[in-house]
Amino acid sequence: DSRVSATMTKRWLDHIWYQNRFEGDIMPRGLRTSRLGGEAYCFVTWDSEKGPDHPDAPKDGKKIQAVDESGNKMTDDLGNPVYLEEGIKIGDVSYDLESISNVLVPFESEWGKVDYIFRRRKKHVEELRNEFPKNANEIKPNASDLWYDHASMSMQKMANEVIEYEFFHKATKFLKKGFYARFTIESYLSGDRLPYDHGCLPVV
Repeated sequence: DSRVSATMTKRWLDHIWYQNRFEGDIMPRGLRTSRLGGEAYCFVTWDSEKGPDHPDAPKDGKKIQAVDESGNKMTDDLGNPVYLEEGIKIGDVSYDLESISNVLVPFESEWGKVDYIFRRRKKHVEELRNEFPKNANEIKPNASDLWYDHASMSMQKMANEVIEYEFFHKATKFLKKGFYARFTIESYLSGDRLPYDHGCLPVV
Protein backbone atom coordinates (compact mmCIF):
# COMPACT_ATOMS: atom_id res chain seq x y z
CA ASP A 1 0.00 0.00 0.00
CA SER A 2 1.44 3.37 -1.05
CA ARG A 3 -0.01 5.13 2.02
CA VAL A 4 1.77 2.72 4.37
CA SER A 5 5.03 3.19 2.44
CA ALA A 6 4.66 6.97 2.58
CA THR A 7 3.99 6.87 6.33
CA MET A 8 7.02 4.64 6.99
CA THR A 9 9.24 6.87 4.83
CA LYS A 10 8.03 9.99 6.66
CA ARG A 11 8.77 8.42 10.06
CA TRP A 12 12.23 7.33 8.91
CA LEU A 13 13.07 10.83 7.63
CA ASP A 14 11.80 12.35 10.88
CA HIS A 15 14.05 9.94 12.79
CA ILE A 16 17.11 10.97 10.75
CA TRP A 17 16.18 14.65 11.23
CA TYR A 18 15.97 14.13 15.00
CA GLN A 19 19.13 12.00 15.28
CA ASN A 20 21.23 14.61 13.50
CA ARG A 21 19.78 17.50 15.56
CA PHE A 22 18.72 19.56 12.55
CA GLU A 23 16.49 22.10 14.27
CA GLY A 24 18.57 22.46 17.44
CA ASP A 25 22.09 22.29 16.01
CA ILE A 26 22.59 22.00 12.24
CA MET A 27 20.11 24.70 11.19
CA PRO A 28 21.22 27.40 13.72
CA ARG A 29 24.91 26.86 12.89
CA GLY A 30 24.13 27.01 9.19
CA LEU A 31 22.33 30.31 9.62
CA ARG A 32 25.18 31.80 11.68
CA THR A 33 27.77 30.71 9.11
CA SER A 34 25.67 32.07 6.25
CA ARG A 35 25.35 35.46 7.95
CA LEU A 36 29.13 35.67 8.42
CA GLY A 37 30.20 34.50 4.98
CA GLY A 38 27.15 35.08 2.82
CA GLU A 39 26.48 31.36 2.41
CA ALA A 40 27.48 27.97 3.80
CA TYR A 41 27.81 24.41 2.52
CA CYS A 42 26.31 21.30 4.08
CA PHE A 43 28.13 18.05 3.26
CA VAL A 44 25.90 14.96 3.38
CA THR A 45 28.27 11.99 3.69
CA TRP A 46 28.39 8.46 5.06
CA ASP A 47 30.13 7.90 8.41
CA SER A 48 31.02 4.24 9.01
CA GLU A 49 31.78 5.02 12.68
CA LYS A 50 28.22 6.07 13.51
CA GLY A 51 25.18 4.01 14.46
CA PRO A 52 24.80 0.87 16.61
CA ASP A 53 27.21 -2.08 16.54
CA HIS A 54 27.11 -4.24 13.42
CA PRO A 55 25.35 -7.57 14.15
CA ASP A 56 28.15 -9.54 12.42
CA ALA A 57 31.00 -7.78 14.21
CA PRO A 58 33.23 -10.01 16.40
CA LYS A 59 32.49 -10.02 20.14
CA ASP A 60 34.07 -11.41 23.31
CA GLY A 61 37.48 -11.93 21.70
CA LYS A 62 36.17 -14.00 18.79
CA LYS A 63 38.19 -13.60 15.57
CA ILE A 64 36.48 -13.23 12.18
CA GLN A 65 38.58 -12.89 9.02
CA ALA A 66 37.63 -9.97 6.79
CA VAL A 67 36.50 -10.54 3.19
CA ASP A 68 36.56 -8.23 0.16
CA GLU A 69 33.63 -7.22 -2.08
CA SER A 70 33.96 -10.52 -3.98
CA GLY A 71 33.80 -12.63 -0.82
CA ASN A 72 37.50 -13.54 -0.84
CA LYS A 73 39.30 -13.68 2.50
CA MET A 74 41.64 -10.72 2.98
CA THR A 75 45.34 -10.86 3.89
CA ASP A 76 47.97 -8.19 4.47
CA ASP A 77 51.11 -7.57 2.39
CA LEU A 78 52.87 -10.45 4.17
CA GLY A 79 50.04 -12.93 3.58
CA ASN A 80 48.75 -12.84 7.15
CA PRO A 81 44.96 -12.96 7.69
CA VAL A 82 43.21 -9.63 8.25
CA TYR A 83 40.66 -9.87 11.06
CA LEU A 84 37.68 -7.65 11.76
CA GLU A 85 37.96 -5.43 14.80
CA GLU A 86 35.45 -5.33 17.63
CA GLY A 87 33.10 -2.37 17.85
CA ILE A 88 32.37 -2.10 14.11
CA LYS A 89 29.31 0.11 13.51
CA ILE A 90 26.65 -0.19 10.84
CA GLY A 91 27.23 3.44 9.80
CA ASP A 92 24.87 6.38 9.33
CA VAL A 93 24.44 9.62 7.41
CA SER A 94 26.54 12.56 8.62
CA TYR A 95 25.85 16.28 8.11
CA ASP A 96 28.84 18.65 8.25
CA LEU A 97 28.59 22.41 7.85
CA GLU A 98 31.47 24.21 6.17
CA SER A 99 32.06 27.92 5.59
CA ILE A 100 32.80 29.17 2.09
CA SER A 101 36.45 29.72 3.08
CA ASN A 102 36.95 25.94 3.44
CA VAL A 103 35.19 24.84 0.24
CA LEU A 104 36.90 25.59 -3.07
CA VAL A 105 34.47 25.63 -6.00
CA PRO A 106 35.37 26.38 -9.65
CA PHE A 107 33.58 29.36 -11.12
CA GLU A 108 30.54 28.33 -13.17
CA SER A 109 27.36 30.13 -14.19
CA GLU A 110 25.23 27.64 -12.22
CA TRP A 111 25.73 24.87 -9.63
CA GLY A 112 24.66 22.10 -12.02
CA LYS A 113 27.74 22.77 -14.16
CA VAL A 114 30.18 22.27 -11.27
CA ASP A 115 31.94 18.91 -11.73
CA TYR A 116 34.33 18.98 -8.78
CA ILE A 117 35.06 20.70 -5.48
CA PHE A 118 37.77 20.73 -2.83
CA ARG A 119 37.18 20.77 0.92
CA ARG A 120 39.93 21.59 3.41
CA ARG A 121 39.78 20.48 7.04
CA LYS A 122 42.03 20.92 10.05
CA LYS A 123 43.13 17.57 11.48
CA HIS A 124 45.39 16.55 14.34
CA VAL A 125 48.62 15.08 12.96
CA GLU A 126 48.37 11.87 15.00
CA GLU A 127 44.78 11.30 13.84
CA LEU A 128 45.85 11.22 10.20
CA ARG A 129 49.00 9.20 10.96
CA ASN A 130 46.89 6.53 12.66
CA GLU A 131 44.48 6.44 9.73
CA PHE A 132 47.28 6.33 7.12
CA PRO A 133 50.29 4.65 8.80
CA LYS A 134 52.11 4.16 5.47
CA ASN A 135 52.16 7.96 5.02
CA ALA A 136 53.07 8.73 8.64
CA ASN A 137 56.50 10.17 7.81
CA GLU A 138 54.97 12.51 5.21
CA ILE A 139 52.20 13.84 7.46
CA LYS A 140 53.73 16.82 9.22
CA PRO A 141 52.27 19.69 11.27
CA ASN A 142 51.79 23.02 9.52
CA ALA A 143 53.26 25.14 12.31
CA SER A 144 53.60 28.21 10.10
CA ASP A 145 50.05 28.01 8.70
CA LEU A 146 47.18 30.09 10.01
CA TRP A 147 43.57 28.91 10.35
CA TYR A 148 40.57 31.20 10.58
CA ASP A 149 38.60 30.48 13.74
CA HIS A 150 34.95 31.51 13.34
CA ALA A 151 34.25 31.42 17.07
CA SER A 152 36.83 34.12 17.85
CA MET A 153 36.71 35.64 14.33
CA SER A 154 40.51 35.68 14.17
CA MET A 155 43.43 33.94 12.48
CA GLN A 156 45.12 31.41 14.76
CA LYS A 157 48.34 29.42 14.50
CA MET A 158 48.04 25.65 14.22
CA ALA A 159 49.65 23.40 16.84
CA ASN A 160 50.38 19.74 15.97
CA GLU A 161 47.80 20.03 13.23
CA VAL A 162 47.77 19.68 9.48
CA ILE A 163 45.39 20.78 6.73
CA GLU A 164 43.84 17.85 4.89
CA TYR A 165 42.28 18.38 1.47
CA GLU A 166 39.42 16.32 0.05
CA PHE A 167 38.70 16.24 -3.68
CA PHE A 168 35.22 15.28 -4.89
CA HIS A 169 34.51 14.76 -8.61
CA LYS A 170 31.00 13.76 -9.61
CA ALA A 171 30.26 11.03 -12.15
CA THR A 172 30.48 12.38 -15.71
CA LYS A 173 30.59 11.07 -19.26
CA PHE A 174 34.36 10.64 -19.11
CA LEU A 175 34.61 9.73 -15.41
CA LYS A 176 31.81 7.19 -15.04
CA LYS A 177 32.22 6.48 -11.31
CA GLY A 178 33.46 9.89 -10.23
CA PHE A 179 36.53 10.27 -8.04
CA TYR A 180 37.32 10.98 -4.39
CA ALA A 181 40.81 11.71 -3.02
CA ARG A 182 42.39 12.84 0.23
CA PHE A 183 45.78 14.52 0.52
CA THR A 184 47.91 17.05 2.36
CA ILE A 185 50.39 19.46 0.82
CA GLU A 186 53.15 16.87 1.26
CA SER A 187 51.37 13.51 0.95
CA TYR A 188 48.80 11.79 -1.29
CA LEU A 189 46.73 9.77 1.20
CA SER A 190 44.12 7.92 -0.85
CA GLY A 191 42.11 7.99 -4.05
CA ASP A 192 39.27 5.90 -5.48
CA ARG A 193 35.85 6.12 -7.09
CA LEU A 194 33.28 8.45 -5.55
CA PRO A 195 31.78 6.36 -2.71
CA TYR A 196 28.17 7.31 -3.53
CA ASP A 197 26.03 5.42 -6.03
CA HIS A 198 24.10 8.59 -6.92
CA GLY A 199 27.29 9.96 -8.51
CA CYS A 200 26.61 13.54 -7.38
CA LEU A 201 28.66 15.89 -5.27
CA PRO A 202 27.67 15.24 -1.61
CA VAL A 203 27.04 18.88 -0.77
CA VAL A 204 24.16 21.34 -0.79
